[in-house]
Amino acid sequence: MNASAALSSLRRFSMRRAVPTLTAALCLLAAGCPNSLARLAYDELRRPRATLDELSAEPAAASAPSAASEEPDAAAAQLVTGERIVVAAEHRDASRAGIEVAKGGGNVVDVAVATAFAVCVANPSSCGIGGGGFLVLYLARERRAVALDYREVAPQAAHRDMFVRGGKVDPNLSRRGGLAVGVPGEVAGLLAAHRAYGKLPLAKVMAPAIRFARDGVAIGAHLAETIAANVAAIRKSPPMATILLHADGRPRAAGERLQQPQLAATLSRIARDR
Repeated sequence: MNASAALSSLRRFSMRRAVPTLTAALCLLAAGCPNSLARLAYDELRRPRATLDELSAEPAAASAPSAASEEPDAAAAQLVTGERIVVAAEHRDASRAGIEVAKGGGNVVDVAVATAFAVCVANPSSCGIGGGGFLVLYLARERRAVALDYREVAPQAAHRDMFVRGGKVDPNLSRRGGLAVGVPGEVAGLLAAHRAYGKLPLAKVMAPAIRFARDGVAIGAHLAETIAANVAAIRKSPPMATILLHADGRPRAAGERLQQPQLAATLSRIARDR
C-alpha cells in the first residue's frame, strides 16, 4: 500500500471509535502487511476507546465496505474500514474478509486470523498455508503483550552441506524443489492464536477464505507479475500450471479470477478438524 494513502485513511478512521493501537497493528501484521504499515496504525490510532475485551463482549459493528475496486492492488483498495475496526491487507477481498468476520461478532483475533487465511488465498505469491509468520497481540485488560513466532523452520534432517554439490554451493537448491521447503508454521500459528484468544467458531472465521478459494478472487498485480516472471517453472508443475496458467500455457493476468478448489477443500478440512 502507498504509505501516504494509508496514512490518510488511518487519520480519517482515527476520528471514529477505534480498537487499541497494538490490536489494530495485529490485524495488519497477522495479515501479512509490511511492518511500516502496522507502524502507521500504531502512530495514528493514538486515542483508543474500545478495548479487546469490549470487542470480545459485543460484535464489532462494522459497516459494509464499498464496492470492489477494478484494481485490486491499488493503494486505496487495500484498506477497508468499519465503524469500530480497520483492516489492511495485500488484497481488498482479504480486508473484506476481516470486516465480514467483525460484522459477524468476531473480536480482533478472529479478524486477524480470517484476514490472514484470506491473504493466503488471494495473494499466494507472498504467503500461504505452506509458510509462516509472526503475530503480536496486546491484551488491554492485562496490560501485556503476547508474541507468537510461527515462522518456518528447517527440517530435522537439514544439515550444513545440504545445498553443496561438487564442493560448491548451488543457490538454486535453496530456492526450488524439495530441499527448498521448510516446515510450515502458518496454520499452527493462526490456530494457536484463535484457540487462545478467538471468540467465534473456527469454521466461521475461515469461511471467507474457503469461499474465495472455491468461487475465486480477482488476481492482483503482484500475483500477476510473479506468475509472468515464473512461467517456465510453473509449466514444469502441472498441478500449479492448472491453477496459474491458461490451457494454452499463457499466464493468468491481473483482474482474472483465480479459483483454487483443492485449496478450498484443504481449508475446509482445517476448519472442520483443526
